[in-house]
Amino acid sequence: MDEPLSGVPPSSRPFRTSSKSPIDGIGSAQSASAPPPQPESGTIRLIVPTALFLDDDLAVLTGYRRALSSDEVIGEYLTSADQAVRRIAAAEPPDVVVTDLMMPGMNGMELYRRALDLDPTWRHRFVFITGAGTIGQVAEFLRRVGGRALEKPVDIRRLRDAIRYAATGARIFRKHSAEG
Repeated sequence: MDEPLSGVPPSSRPFRTSSKSPIDGIGSAQSASAPPPQPESGTIRLIVPTALFLDDDLAVLTGYRRALSSDEVIGEYLTSADQAVRRIAAAEPPDVVVTDLMMPGMNGMELYRRALDLDPTWRHRFVFITGAGTIGQVAEFLRRVGGRALEKPVDIRRLRDAIRYAATGARIFRKHSAEG
């Protein structure tokens, strides 16, 4: 029996998994040596967020890849903001973009602006990484977007939390924008 989760839209609710097939017990006899069927454990499997990581430093991207397991986040790692724009515009974009703010060529601030031009729900789906949070243009940008930034060197626990938070918001905002 499903219990309502107040305030959480059905599409973003965690779901129960069961090893039972929908046809178990229909037209099949159990072997006497087979273990009895187990009731559902009540274990909740959470949806693993997808994240696009963008940084011009390969060592930083390698660090993210090593520190974040695939059951915490499914990552894609890029060094090119142009490639990131293509992924953001794709039919199946990532849930979240984690980007360095200061990079040669297109920086994270410009990537964010381009993402918003494509879809306003990206406003809630970026996590910014910076080592320059006090530089004028970066500080002003972070103030305007709500300061969703982590300072380098990044605390991986805080990064995981920021990705989960942004991914949860992403699902909610995309659902509402699709409905309305």
